[in-house]
Amino acid sequence: MASNDKKILVFLETHPVFTIEEIREYFSISNGSREASDLLLNNKRMGRIGALKAGLYFVVRPGNTEKSTQVDPFLLTAKLAKDAVLAFHSALDVLGFNHSSFNSYYYYSSRPHPAILFRNDHFRCILFPEYRQNIPDRSEERRVGK
Repeated sequence: MASNDKKILVFLETHPVFTIEEIREYFSISNGSREASDLLLNNKRMGRIGALKAGLYFVVRPGNTEKSTQVDPFLLTAKLAKDAVLAFHSALDVLGFNHSSFNSYYYYSSRPHPAILFRNDHFRCILFPEYRQNIPDRSEERRVGK
């Protein structure tokens, strides 16, 4: 087995869901190079990885196929944007406060991203709430009035 093949196996073992940027960083590949795309394409052909969307991949465990591999929906949600933060019921779910199961996962991001349907799960982006810059600070008024 070649050294590069061992290195990709180590990467796949430690990154069950990953982006092409993470591959580039791990292997020190420049952005303009096709090396990362070729590496991903070869491993997809070997059945080691599956694609969720352009630039986002998951590991296919030995003995499974791309369609039968279980993908952690919370990990997937967290990888859908660079600044993704689990939101609403999804955040409560991951903390163990869920009372019912949903197949919709929400995340905050500073930029809009299209909704994604992966298998039977829906992944939706919610823009971060605007900071309270335009809301006047009335704390001084309350203190003065007392």
